[in-house]
Amino acid sequence: MNDESTGLSAVSDAVWTRYGQVGFDELTEAEQVFVCVWSTVGEIDNGGFEQFYFNSSGGYATRCPDAFRAIGADDLASIIERANGTFAAGPSTDDGTRQVQLDGLSDEKMKTLKKLSSQFDATKVDELLWQYVKTNHCHAE
Repeated sequence: MNDESTGLSAVSDAVWTRYGQVGFDELTEAEQVFVCVWSTVGEIDNGGFEQFYFNSSGGYATRCPDAFRAIGADDLASIIERANGTFAAGPSTDDGTRQVQLDGLSDEKMKTLKKLSSQFDATKVDELLWQYVKTNHCHAE
């Protein structure tokens, strides 16, 4: 593992531990950015936007564009905004409600989500996130 991977893994462990203790809203802004970026990339890489919105990470969907812009990934922020736009009133923060919304999307909107999933190229996110972490002292205390 390189320093970037090792560092991000350590930050991930610390931030997710703190998240479990205090919840998302009590995390620092830098920790919230980390959670949004880390969980979004993991979900979309594993199962596309459909998995992202279905799982609990989709509860932060409306905060994710700002998080991706904070690390300098404006292109990915735009893709997330377009994906969020497939939901008439935006994706709900409530898991059950969002899952019902997802299930109710038209075939056309589901095709849009699949297309956006394929456009979501997160190959540079680790590097951007690592720079953000170092600059913003993102770690649990």
